[in-house]
Amino acid sequence: RLFMLKMDYSEIQPIIDLHTCIQGEGMKVGVPHILIRTSGCNLRCTFKGSICDTAYSSWNPEKGKYSLNDVVDIIIMNPQIKCMLITGGEPTLHPELLKSLIAIGRAHGLSISMETNGTIPRSDVLDGDTYVDVVSISPKLKSSVPSSGEFAEKHAKTRENIPAIVSWIMESKFSQLKYVVSSEDDIKEVERQVRKIKKEVSKLDPFWPVIVYLMPEGDTEEKLAEKRKWLAQRCIDLGYFYSDRLHIIIFGDKRDA
Repeated sequence: RLFMLKMDYSEIQPIIDLHTCIQGEGMKVGVPHILIRTSGCNLRCTFKGSICDTAYSSWNPEKGKYSLNDVVDIIIMNPQIKCMLITGGEPTLHPELLKSLIAIGRAHGLSISMETNGTIPRSDVLDGDTYVDVVSISPKLKSSVPSSGEFAEKHAKTRENIPAIVSWIMESKFSQLKYVVSSEDDIKEVERQVRKIKKEVSKLDPFWPVIVYLMPEGDTEEKLAEKRKWLAQRCIDLGYFYSDRLHIIIFGDKRDA
């Protein structure tokens, strides 16, 4: 409660989307949420058939549009919605804002989910008493590295941080690993990375769950459809969970949806 007084609720924050939505991916797919998108990312994803599906928060990060008062208002206007989703960009680049958003969500009795690329350790972002209910970690694979340009080298060096990923898995109420894949090479890399993660997690707690979702790459329904059947079968083969991308199927690339 004391922390909530530290930030000016009327000041514009690096929040660029603020609206109601249906969660489109992972363990809470189909559940209504209040979506809060922060601007700015430490990666620059480029895939075979598309770039980051929210390039306006990464490649071309927009300036903030909303205040914490706006966040409170939309929560109050939608009492039927019991979940908050904090996404980006990369929300962990804004620790103070993130803590304030979590505090607001807690004050209104919301279940809080956060999406992260898993490159920044939890201890760099949150203190031990501050938690989110579901941490959705989406590590980026080699196929996401830009082929050239100023961000290519930095992205390649930054994208995989196993200790950081493990910190979020071990110090969160619930967590999921969520990978965008487009080829067998991607799946092989996922398998290698998941083995590393499980090895480190098992050192800390051999019974701690590591939940893995695979999602087809694509920013349109047509692109998703090309990979959907193949990827669903590969999830069956490997014992991973399959997640479609419901928001793209329903709304396409439309914002505020």
